[in-house]
Amino acid sequence: MAFSIRMISTVLAALMVVLTVGSATQAQSGEAVEQEWVGRFEMNGASLSFTVMLAPIEDGSLGGTISVPFQNVESLALSEALIVSRQVTLVAPPPTDAVFRGSLSADGKVVTGTMTQGENEFPFTLERMVALDESGEVVRPQTPTDGGPYTTRGLTIVVEEAGVALGGTLTLPEGDGPFPCAILLSGAGPQDRDEAMFGHKPFAVLADALARVGVASLRCDDRGVGSSTGDLIQATDADLSDDVLAMVAYLMDTPEIDSGSIGVVGHSEGGVVAAIAATRSSDISYLALLASPGMPGHEMVTEQSQRILGAIGMPVSQIQEAVIATQAAHRLVMTRAGEVDVEWELRARVAEAYLAMYPPEQRSQVPDVGDQVAAQVQQLLTPWFRHYLAYNPVQAYLKVSCPTLAVFGSLDLQVEGDVNQALIEQAFKSGGNKDVTLITFDGMNHMLQPANTGLPAEYGVIETTIDQRVLKTLTEWVSEQTGAGS
Repeated sequence: MAFSIRMISTVLAALMVVLTVGSATQAQSGEAVEQEWVGRFEMNGASLSFTVMLAPIEDGSLGGTISVPFQNVESLALSEALIVSRQVTLVAPPPTDAVFRGSLSADGKVVTGTMTQGENEFPFTLERMVALDESGEVVRPQTPTDGGPYTTRGLTIVVEEAGVALGGTLTLPEGDGPFPCAILLSGAGPQDRDEAMFGHKPFAVLADALARVGVASLRCDDRGVGSSTGDLIQATDADLSDDVLAMVAYLMDTPEIDSGSIGVVGHSEGGVVAAIAATRSSDISYLALLASPGMPGHEMVTEQSQRILGAIGMPVSQIQEAVIATQAAHRLVMTRAGEVDVEWELRARVAEAYLAMYPPEQRSQVPDVGDQVAAQVQQLLTPWFRHYLAYNPVQAYLKVSCPTLAVFGSLDLQVEGDVNQALIEQAFKSGGNKDVTLITFDGMNHMLQPANTGLPAEYGVIETTIDQRVLKTLTEWVSEQTGAGS
């Protein structure tokens, strides 16, 4: 989705906070600490997560932020951060009002100790999650460097229907061409042309892999991102299919591209946009759907919420409470979005969802979340979100007639592999498309990385950007459809 990844529900918005950081520097004690640290603490029988980002500040001491999803705390500035002789002290002001004291391991990767909140004490661990190279950069072995067997060209594509211009990159393999080409579409939310997130650049990796088997690719910044104009949140998936058709038209007029071998590779919600575009243009000769949904948005949000909240250890009763409140909010959006009083009713439902994130005995001490609630309500009422909730992608899959590859991950907590594969398979079967390949990769998350839990907090931790098995499957399938390299 995505990652990818847009925060598409009031519950997920409080959960999917991951801090990424830049290069390492030396703090007071000499340890490299400017990076993401992910921690867990035990409370009332549940194992709960938090994230910390530490960085040097002007006077040479440490500063940082803490995010505690379970308590709706996001990027709260720490009032104190010390690492002295491998003894770590972190102090978070209200509303967290917690003190973390622990010891740094000999390799500098793990802190273990005790968190104190008022009169309560809880054991915690804090792990440095991102590997750094000698220059202090995040290690991403698959990110291509200059000098690959291809050339790149910057470009601008005008989408006349929307009055927007999309900045992008065309990657051309070595040789004279004309080459088959794949348009790369990112998931929901504002993404640049590399679909960059958590230090990864999935589309740069995909473009590199495709070029090495003789397939060109086109990837663009989303509306309102990078060098593209427009406002993404005001556009529905149907609107975004206009962008795809404009890209297809551009490629049809590009001499280096084989106009009969233009396909679309969509990640997460990008796969839905790709399918809609394929129903509107016979010039799209193939589709590849990467971890794309097969159910309506309002059902998808419920499924995501239940899986992710369960994976972080929230009690079933609280999960049910949060889901019920979120579903009530979504019903209001889908049935009454145009009414003048709906915003106030939405605020009440969203506030209920936020409260459900806390154990009942703590709710009387919950800080004011009015600003977060207001922001969530505004997002719920945007054209994109309203369309997302109501739209069933099966409507598009039923009409797709071109060869299609759909891949999923067994550990995907955002688009569950088994359920969505079955829905998509049935849609294509009902629509009469027999040239469909569906694969679920064991142990892969929503980003199609090899994962342990599938939680979004792992996305930035894993060095691999896209598992090699997925890249091999995709590039071989596209080559087979297009005759690339023959």
